[in-house]
Amino acid sequence: MIRANHADMTLSDYLHEHDLTNQAFADLIGVSREVVRRYTVDVIPSRAIMKKIHKATGGKVQPNDFYDIGGGEDAGKKRRPA
Repeated sequence: MIRANHADMTLSDYLHEHDLTNQAFADLIGVSREVVRRYTVDVIPSRAIMKKIHKATGGKVQPNDFYDIGGGEDAGKKRRPA
């Protein structure tokens, strides 16, 4: 199902908007601070971790938000899978 009203929100945007540190978010999803940092820069989380991120952010950060397929300035930027 496609939600037309979904506004793209990167994990980095979410952390900034909610004043969360990488460590605080890492604790929420059960990974290390460094792993969260990588997810905010250039690594695509595994399917299992994406589910945790989606749940922890209340759906604001969705799997597609890791793929840079929108029309923003980073559109088409390649990211590495975890």
